[in-house]
Amino acid sequence: MKRYNFNFNMARGNHVVLSGWLVLHAFWMPMLSSELMRRFPDVMGVVEYNIIYYLISTIVVLLFGWHYLRRDFDVLMDNGFGTIVMLLRAFFINLALSMFAAQILVMITGGDLTWLLGSDAATGTEITDAELYKITALTAFLGPVIEEVLFRGCVFGWMRDKNRLAAYVCSIGLYVLAHVWQYALQSGLDSSTLLYVISYLPGAFVLAWCYDRTGSIW
Repeated sequence: MKRYNFNFNMARGNHVVLSGWLVLHAFWMPMLSSELMRRFPDVMGVVEYNIIYYLISTIVVLLFGWHYLRRDFDVLMDNGFGTIVMLLRAFFINLALSMFAAQILVMITGGDLTWLLGSDAATGTEITDAELYKITALTAFLGPVIEEVLFRGCVFGWMRDKNRLAAYVCSIGLYVLAHVWQYALQSGLDSSTLLYVISYLPGAFVLAWCYDRTGSIW
């Protein structure tokens, strides 16, 4: 199958802004949301705070990443059938790696995976099923727009031609860290933190690999 030349086409100024926003989105804003929920629990619930958090990040990413997304969409269309084949390969690779990771988690936990659900890592508060469904839907729709541009675009895309291995390590590492650090602070650096890391690794690798192979963030 034809290989496409990888071209990171984000403007330098936009890359600087979005790289800074990555830090705010992944670390500062969650801390701010947690503090606001702790101080003003009756003003808004965890769902409302998450909606505001994701909407702000989505607006910033679209403002400074729109041209990058638009140009990479052209790459996606130009690749045509090759992109479809690569996405199918990525799907099955992710499926295989996720099954492997799941087996590791089952062996470590003895089959008890309830630690994945039921509490908010940032606040330690219990989350109802209804709130969990809303947050899951929110992250499913807005999360990819934000995270692909910030983690795969700003980190992997920028580093890829300089050092491909470092690009994988840094983008995967930052992605996993952004998803587990709050839980680690809440629960301590114990075995459950490792479980969270394992659960995020397959997706983080496959998304970077897919971007690497297709040359398009889409």
